[in-house]
Amino acid sequence: MATIRGQRVRARITIQGLTSVVETPNVVSFNVSRSRGQMSATFSASIKVPHDDIDKLVNSVIVIEAGTLDGGGLRPVFTGTIERIIVNPVRTDASKVMLNLSGRDVLHILEGQKVNRRVTTYRNGDDPPERWGAVTEVLRHNTGRLERLPVKVNSNTAKAVQDLPQNTLDQTPGLFGIKQAVDGSIEKRTIGAIEVTKISQSSSSQEGGTP
Repeated sequence: MATIRGQRVRARITIQGLTSVVETPNVVSFNVSRSRGQMSATFSASIKVPHDDIDKLVNSVIVIEAGTLDGGGLRPVFTGTIERIIVNPVRTDASKVMLNLSGRDVLHILEGQKVNRRVTTYRNGDDPPERWGAVTEVLRHNTGRLERLPVKVNSNTAKAVQDLPQNTLDQTPGLFGIKQAVDGSIEKRTIGAIEVTKISQSSSSQEGGTP
């Protein structure tokens, strides 16, 4: 049987320009959205603040932290800038107003801009290099990709394999071996060499031939 257990969630929002930090229960709600193909994350939040503390909040830096009482503290879930503010009255408390905030995180400054991973310089050296970017840290690895493409480790150190199976070796048949019996009765000669026989005149005359 499924059981429902309540869990007390606390939140804290720090905004550059507010003199005080907004915490639960003055944080009515907040939402952080991240999706594939979207460079910057977006947020929306509703908070209660004093009515005299809302000047010049647009383009201010905002940090949203959230956690549970059993989770060991609040953890940051969003860091960005405020782009839109809607002010509504709080009917149960005249000293405060409701702020509906929305904006994007710090990566929104890269949207629509060309960033190269190669640094291009100029000959005269007076102009600064073009905009370029580098990956300096990986917070979370793509586990699915790492499983499909395991890391290939190249090393020049010597390697040894133990407990090899005792496989039989394939040997050349005896017919093609180099150790064969040598017949001593056959005259040793070089095949293909030129042979010359000298015939003397005296021997040919004794046999009855013409000189």
